[in-house]
Formats: sequence, structure tokens, C-alpha cells
Amino acid sequence: MDRKFAALSMDVEDWYHLDCLQSCNPDTSKSMLDGFVNYAEMLNRHGIKATFFVLGELAQQARETLLYLDGCGHEIACHGMHHTPPTSLSPAAFAEQLRCAKQTLEDLLGKEVTGYRAPQNALDDERLAIVQKIGFHYDASWLDAPEHPISRRLHFSGWEEPLPGTRWRDGFCELPLCGSTLLGRPLCISGGGWMHVLPWHGVMKPLIAAYLREARVYTLCAYPFEFSDRAMPSLSGVSLQTRLRVLKSPGAMERRVEQLIDMLEHHAFEFATFEDLSHQLRREARP
Repeated sequence: MDRKFAALSMDVEDWYHLDCLQSCNPDTSKSMLDGFVNYAEMLNRHGIKATFFVLGELAQQARETLLYLDGCGHEIACHGMHHTPPTSLSPAAFAEQLRCAKQTLEDLLGKEVTGYRAPQNALDDERLAIVQKIGFHYDASWLDAPEHPISRRLHFSGWEEPLPGTRWRDGFCELPLCGSTLLGRPLCISGGGWMHVLPWHGVMKPLIAAYLREARVYTLCAYPFEFSDRAMPSLSGVSLQTRLRVLKSPGAMERRVEQLIDMLEHHAFEFATFEDLSHQLRREARP
């Protein structure tokens, strides 16, 4: 039987980094990073090693937690220096910020950081080449969902597909978020707003279950605010759509991820960090 892999992750950013809140001048003095710890402890209870894509600007603030997680066997990867979409930066500015972020995390951990996920998943071919040139072993920004705006930014002509949905070339891996369709429209089923906005039992859980029956790789991206014990700070001047995007009820995401873990175990997925998954791709790729 072919092996199947599940890689769980979190983008370590605060609530005020969410792109949908930038127009309302969020109060950055309030933090919901306690959700980062809550998520990690939940995974520790299950014995699951995950990957945490960390903003360089938060590295010192989260220093003790990052060192603790590294000691637990979790992977610390890079989410950039600031939560600025790479496609909004010149290639030179993007490269400078990315080098700084990588070095910041490596200095803190005392070892190489090999993985990257772009803020807002905003990566194109030119900037993906920069990620590889700087020395990362893999990227996890792409969404494997045809016709979705995220998927259209990157092109993988000439790349191998060692495991369905993944990409590999010249020793570098792309480990994507998973996509499906709902009413004919592309949809991310690896996390994000739809994961906690759409009905779980009526929509998201059946979509994920159908995907897992055929897939060999599943990835999850979570966010600290979803697991925070604190209420979302007051928002003013934002649309109803934005309010729904950040809507959270106590314990809701924990329950959904607990059920997701049960589903993955039922379908015989092996849990792995993104770095471990990248090593598996190298083994699966043609010599």
C-alpha cells in the first residue's frame, strides 16, 4: 500500500497581520499569540510533530516558545520578516527581507531553517526562484486548486510530481495547500477563513473526507488567533465579510482539528513535518 502523509502547520503571525484587517488600523498592542502555544500543546498531546512558519519580527517575542517547540521535535520554518506580500516588494527588497528573516531564525535556533511560506501565499515564479537561491529546501505557499488566484501565480512546467499535488526540481520542493471545489468554485480545504466560517459537518468535513479517500498528501495551515483564549479585539469600519472571516467561537477550531486528526488516522496518514515531507519527495523523485 502506498504511504500517505499529513503535514500540519501554523503561520505564526498575530491577529493584526491578517490581510483583511489592514484597512481598519488594528490595535497592535493587543496580542492573540497565546493561540500559538495552545495549538502546539494540542499537537503535543497527540504526539504530532508540526511545522511553524514564523515571522522574523516576532522571533524575539516568541523566543522561549520557539526554543521549547524546537526541543519537542517540531520544525521552525520561515514566514518572512514582516507580513508583507512578496509580490508587493521588488525582487531585491524581497530577497533582502527574506535573508534577514532566515538569519534571524537561524541565530535564535542555532541551526539551519529550510522551509518557507509566503505571507498571504503571495509568491510568483520570479520570487520562488529567489527563495530557492537563498538556500531554502522547500516552499509551502502554493494552493493546488486550478483557477484559484493563488494557484495561478506559480507555474511548474518541467517540474516532477513525486507525490500527487507536490512538485520537485533540482532538489527543491513545493509542498502545496490542498484544494477542492464547492458549487463549481475552487476552495482551499487546508485551513484559512473557510475552515472556520463554513459549516463543518455539512460542508468542510465532507469535502475533506472525500479528498482524503483519494489523496496521498494532506497539509493544514492554522493561525494563532483561531486557537486563542482571548476575544478578538474590537473592530471598527470593517465589512460583514471581514467580520465573518475572523469570526471565532471558543474551542471551535480545536474541535475541528481534533476531528481532522481522527479522519487522517482513519485513512492511515502518517504525520510528518514539512521538512520530513520534503525528504520523502526526494526519495520519491526520479534519480
